[in-house]
Amino acid sequence: MKPKTVLLIAFALLVVTAHRLPAPIEESPTPAPTVAPAAEPRKSPPKPKSKRTGAARFAGTWIGRITIDKFPDTDVRLIISTDGTSVAQTSQAGVWSRPLAYDGKLLSWRTGPTNKVSWTLQLNPDEHSAQVTRTWSGIQTRGIFKRVRSTDASASTMSTARCTHRRPSRERLHEANA
Repeated sequence: MKPKTVLLIAFALLVVTAHRLPAPIEESPTPAPTVAPAAEPRKSPPKPKSKRTGAARFAGTWIGRITIDKFPDTDVRLIISTDGTSVAQTSQAGVWSRPLAYDGKLLSWRTGPTNKVSWTLQLNPDEHSAQVTRTWSGIQTRGIFKRVRSTDASASTMSTARCTHRRPSRERLHEANA
């Protein structure tokens, strides 16, 4: 092929494959702003919800793990009522609903068939996690619990008189001792 033909084909390919420029931006005149009538009062933005105080700061569902008797790393679920006056506690050791005591720093309650197991829940500064302490027969165990729900509608109507205790099955006892 002749060099002129090669140059002509190369130029034609370059022109055909070149990207086209976008259309020019056209500015249209902006309309003059209209003045709103002053008769309508301005609504203030909604106020943020007030932060809970006292025992109500603990309200919600908490989950964590703690050693219970011969059961290491036992999953425990605590549902604190919206006003912070009762707790529903669920674990493989049993299901308990109990009244709470609040001393200005932490919540406390008792469980067990004879109410000899003491529990406390103390908020961490982030208020999304808490230190839980369980004391029975002088043995103290601790765990960090996480708040998974800040309020629970069912917790506000929880009964504190109800107490059911389920003993672990023989299979669970055998697994825990193995």
